[in-house]
Amino acid sequence: MIKVLRVITRLNVGGPAQHVAYLSAGLDTHGISTVLVSGRIDPGEGDMGYFCEKHGVPVLYVDSLVRPIRPAQDLLAFFALLKILWREKPDVLHTHLAKA
Repeated sequence: MIKVLRVITRLNVGGPAQHVAYLSAGLDTHGISTVLVSGRIDPGEGDMGYFCEKHGVPVLYVDSLVRPIRPAQDLLAFFALLKILWREKPDVLHTHLAKA
């Protein structure tokens, strides 16, 4: 079985959040295992994490993965993602949005 680790900067309201939910759910039906990792949304943004749950796609959250450039947090996010990569051992890493 192929395992895909998918990383998106945040699951705010919009097409990218819907896309990752639909794609993860669809790949699962074709025997491709997926793990979805997301950062947190910015204050004032709408959260579409519920949309992933609705489609049976669990999300691993990395609190330090945020949209603005913040060198200290970016370094923490890098190491958090590296830890997830080591643990999950995916065959493919698929990223969404510039920060991811």
